[in-house]
Amino acid sequence: MLLQIQFENVTVNNGLQKILSEFGLNFRFHWTEMLIDVAYQYPTMIDLFRDFYIGPGAKPTLHRLSKSPNILDQLVGIKLKHFPYLQYDGKPVYLSAENWEGIVCEFRKYTNLKNGEGRIRLYL
Repeated sequence: MLLQIQFENVTVNNGLQKILSEFGLNFRFHWTEMLIDVAYQYPTMIDLFRDFYIGPGAKPTLHRLSKSPNILDQLVGIKLKHFPYLQYDGKPVYLSAENWEGIVCEFRKYTNLKNGEGRIRLYL
């Protein structure tokens, strides 16, 4: 059985729907990670700047910021006056929905540790 799923400038959520409908399995987090890797190698196939799946680690923090279902899209669109954006060749580099999702996921992880919750990750 050969599967052919076409991606051209699709959002992560649209890509997830295509994959999940073909495989019939619900591994949203794992498929999202795979789509991120595809987007890094082929940025014209997957758009990390819109309609991005919010993983379970990021959800609590994002819900503290806003109950809006498209909070990541709103964060991507933030342009603050007098803010020293990261630049590349003199042009501002904005954080993608994938970047924001990762930031709030890490924030929750370290906030939990500070509050005596979660688990300590030991790297040997």
